[in-house]
Amino acid sequence: MSSRPDANAPQAFLVSWMAALGSMLGAIVFTVIGQAFGAALGGCVWIGATLPIHRQPWALVNQPSLAFASQASGLGYWLGGVALCLAISLLAVNILPRPRGLVWELATIQMAWGAAVVGLGWIPLIDPWDGHVSKLLRLYGHSTAWVWVFPVLGAWAGLIATIRLLALVRSARPRHSRADRLATVIFHQAVPVAVWIGAGTMLAAVNESGTTSGTSSDPTAILFRLWAPAFGAALPVIAAISLAWFAYPRPWVGRLEDLRSGGFVVMAAGVALLLSLCLFFGRPIPPGSCSGVLWAPANSRNNVRPWIKPIDFTADRGLSVQPSQSVE
Repeated sequence: MSSRPDANAPQAFLVSWMAALGSMLGAIVFTVIGQAFGAALGGCVWIGATLPIHRQPWALVNQPSLAFASQASGLGYWLGGVALCLAISLLAVNILPRPRGLVWELATIQMAWGAAVVGLGWIPLIDPWDGHVSKLLRLYGHSTAWVWVFPVLGAWAGLIATIRLLALVRSARPRHSRADRLATVIFHQAVPVAVWIGAGTMLAAVNESGTTSGTSSDPTAILFRLWAPAFGAALPVIAAISLAWFAYPRPWVGRLEDLRSGGFVVMAAGVALLLSLCLFFGRPIPPGSCSGVLWAPANSRNNVRPWIKPIDFTADRGLSVQPSQSVE
C-alpha cells in the first residue's frame, strides 16, 4: 500500500543509520573506483586496492611511464575519486532510479550524503602529504590549501540530500517546526558523521600503536593530525544544520511504500559486504601499515605505498610486488 510514511519514525532512523554506514563505506570504494577509472584513461592497469577508513584509499595500478603522475594524462588518476563522489552527491537523489519505497529513498539520500561527507570532506584531507589532491597540487607547484575547495563543494552538494530529507519528513508531518527540522538533520545526518569521525580516530590510534617515533601514538598527536579531515567531514553537517534553521522546504509530493523488511535485509547484506571489504582490505596493521589486495602482478612502475601490506593473490604464481620507481 502506498502512503506517505514518516522518515522520522524510530524504525526509519535505524534504516537511515544503516544506510549512512553503507554510504560512507561506499564512498571509500567509489573513491578507489573513480581513481582506477581515471588512471585507466591515462594508460594505467588496475592491479589492486587498499580501502582504509583512517587513511587515504588507493587504487593500486601499474603506471605506463615513470613520469606519469606529473603528466596531463595523470589528472584522472589524481582527481577521478573526488570527481565520482561529487557526481554521486549531486545527481543520486534526483537521477538514480530506485524502487518507490522509504527504505530506498533513505538509502539514496544517504548515498549522496556519504559521498559529500566522506568522498569530498574526509578523504581529500586525510593525508596532507601523499593524498590524491594534495599530491597533485604539490606536483604542479600549488599551495595544498586549495584542497579545502573539495570540503566546501561537499558542504554545498550535501544540501541536496538534506533538502530531500526535510521534504520527506514534511510530507508526513506538515507542521514541521524549526526544532523538528534540526532534530531531523541531527539524527539522520550529524550522528552518523560523528560516529564516522570517532571510528576513524580510533582506527588511527590502533594503526599507530607501537610506532617507534614516541609521539605518533599519543592521542593528542593523532587528534592534531585528524582535525582537518574531521572538520572537512563536519562542514556538510554545519551547512545542513544552517539550512534546517533557516529553510522550510516544500513537502515531497511523491508517494512511497512504507518500510519493508525485504528492503532492509538487502540493505543490511550490502552494508555487511562493504564493511567486510574495508576491514579486510584496509584494516590497520600496527605499527603504521594497512592491508590491501593485489589481483595482478605489480611491475616496477607501480604506486603501492610502503605502508600498504597487500594480500597478494599472484604469489602462488611466483610473482611478487616490485619496488616502485615512479616519480610520485
